[in-house]
Amino acid sequence: MTANAHSVHHRQQESLYHALGPLIAEALSRPDVVEIMANPDGSLWVDRAGGRRDHNPTSGKSHGRDGYTGSSCRRRRSAT
Repeated sequence: MTANAHSVHHRQQESLYHALGPLIAEALSRPDVVEIMANPDGSLWVDRAGGRRDHNPTSGKSHGRDGYTGSSCRRRRSAT
């Protein structure tokens, strides 16, 4: 990765962290997380590889700068 590409990637990561908040950013950094769902009540559901699902009943305002409206944030992993 070139120095410029590394810098852009780092800025994107920082932007996501500030927009989504530490709970979602931390979950996105884990390799076993396959899906993160944010509900209108502010609770988070994190699906992990192997079928485990974690529930985090916290306030939506604590997740990120703008809170959530019940949308699902999905991340797909490419096979490596």
